[in-house]
Amino acid sequence: AKPSSASLNKFKNSPMTSPGQRMKVFKGFSCFNSDAIQTIPPPSSNPSSSLNEKNGVKRSPKSTSVDSELRENEPPLHVHFSRSADTENSSSDCGSIPAAVVMASTIFQSKPKPREDLAPIIHRQNSGGTTVSASHDWGYPEHLSQEQYEIYVKFHHEACQRSLDFQQTIYSFGTVETEEFALCRWLRARKFDLEKTIQMVEEAMEFRKEAAKHHFFPDGSRALGVEKSIFYALYPEVFGGYTKNGFPLFIIKACDADFSKVPCITTMTGVINFHWHSMAHVLGGQLRDRALADPSFKRFEACTVVDVEGVSVSTALDSLSILKEWIAIDQLCFPECLHSFIFINAPATFSAVWRVCRTFIDPHTASKVEIISKKAVWQARLIELFGAESLPSDYGGMASSFIEKYEARTTDGDLRSQVIHPVFLRTAWSWATYDFNLNSEDEVLELVVLTNTQRTGTFTVLERRDSGDEVIQVVEVKHSGQGDDQQPTRVNFPQTLNGPGSFQVRVNCSEGQGSWVLVGKVCDKSRHAHRRDASTMIMRSERRYSNFHAISQSVHLAGEEVRNVEPRSLSTLRATLRSMAMSQQSERLKTPLFQILAFIVALVIHDILFYFMIQKTQYSLKDVK
Repeated sequence: AKPSSASLNKFKNSPMTSPGQRMKVFKGFSCFNSDAIQTIPPPSSNPSSSLNEKNGVKRSPKSTSVDSELRENEPPLHVHFSRSADTENSSSDCGSIPAAVVMASTIFQSKPKPREDLAPIIHRQNSGGTTVSASHDWGYPEHLSQEQYEIYVKFHHEACQRSLDFQQTIYSFGTVETEEFALCRWLRARKFDLEKTIQMVEEAMEFRKEAAKHHFFPDGSRALGVEKSIFYALYPEVFGGYTKNGFPLFIIKACDADFSKVPCITTMTGVINFHWHSMAHVLGGQLRDRALADPSFKRFEACTVVDVEGVSVSTALDSLSILKEWIAIDQLCFPECLHSFIFINAPATFSAVWRVCRTFIDPHTASKVEIISKKAVWQARLIELFGAESLPSDYGGMASSFIEKYEARTTDGDLRSQVIHPVFLRTAWSWATYDFNLNSEDEVLELVVLTNTQRTGTFTVLERRDSGDEVIQVVEVKHSGQGDDQQPTRVNFPQTLNGPGSFQVRVNCSEGQGSWVLVGKVCDKSRHAHRRDASTMIMRSERRYSNFHAISQSVHLAGEEVRNVEPRSLSTLRATLRSMAMSQQSERLKTPLFQILAFIVALVIHDILFYFMIQKTQYSLKDVK
């Protein structure tokens, strides 16, 4: 793109001593689009990431030259983030905009580095001197062959000629990642085929366009339409820290995952938006923080450990639709970001299937996957690769246990605790009970139900006492939307429960099968009023992001509307439910099919009674004779 006339006149009239210096300035314009200057306001909630006009939010073409004299006073292209990668608070997520969004108008240098000057790697950021095959280093800047380097130079030149969106797509995690490593990630994904690599970047640029408009959803809860702590309860993944070589480590306990209940709390669009948030802000923030803290950290990759012990076939099938969407995003927009993927506690059938599938997978990708069944073997292997400091104590390390990390991730910051129960009833006569205990007077329990089931579920809250159970409230929950794209229904119970005390929630659905997610939020009594006011304001202001539906507080029992349900004994409640069931049975008997069946049954009973009556009459006659 050509520079503006005002910029040209400015440099033509500048006191340059030689045409060579002037050519250096014009050379920088070759990769600059003068119409693509964007002024991006800094996020107000994160002062450390704010940029003023002096620091280059709106950049002039002068900053595009690669000459060291012109770059002498230029600020760095990356944006520093103060967010800690060890915690995920919603406030920090909202305030951190990734460097992929806030960047200079020109990202790449006009000339690629010579092959001998490419950034060195500290033994592939390896862990503790472990032996690594040469395939792990294939395609990295320090290990490029002459042919690969020539393709790298051509790709660099092509990127300089393209638009800012094209360049931002290459920098998946921002300009903290060095230029040569970002370019080589995309080249490795297409085996250093330049034409296919350029086509891949173009497809990724178009694919990520909608998410880029929303800055890749910096608030994870807003992306989902529900608190992300509730989503993590159904997808048990924790951040284990950093490995010996600096890679972020994630641990997933697959047996506790429940993807079948995800539609009860959010839509597929919300799940996809949340994955953009996880990649650009959560993983991206951890990689950027590591690179800023350790200049030797160059490879923007992550490690994942999946515990597959006890995983059922149904759990695996339920996860396919969601994992398919996530993998499509990762493969196209965040290529070559996997350092290692280890399955532990794998059954023998799992290993046999992998041995067959491995023959159809690229050897470079297959070398990153390991499957280990024996506990003693995988514990030693994980400590060898990642170090005991990053591993949870229940996986052989010295860090906090998986349960502790899981509870911290599934509890919002202003709560004492949060308990989440997925509910599934198979038949109309099924019951499910869940207990909640409050230990002190300053604890308050808030109950919330989320569902996409269009059958009415009855939630009865009981207080457990020595004298007998008493009904506190009865709430009916039914999804009011139509279609899969609508946000699931969310119902906040009108009455909160004060401690100390023991409570039980009983769930039944007389209409048949259904699924719900029951959430119990335990908070301080002093903060309870503030939470209610704040949650009301948030729900009103975010209707464009999530459509929370609330049902009326009125409860229908046996066809009669009761506005205020008075506390009653458990026997009275059972009698009421029994009468409701009998009324429903009488309604069913009014249908023609039930009438025919009732007639047949009555006829059979009549014949049986008539037969016994005849027999008794015959015996009576014999006695008379």
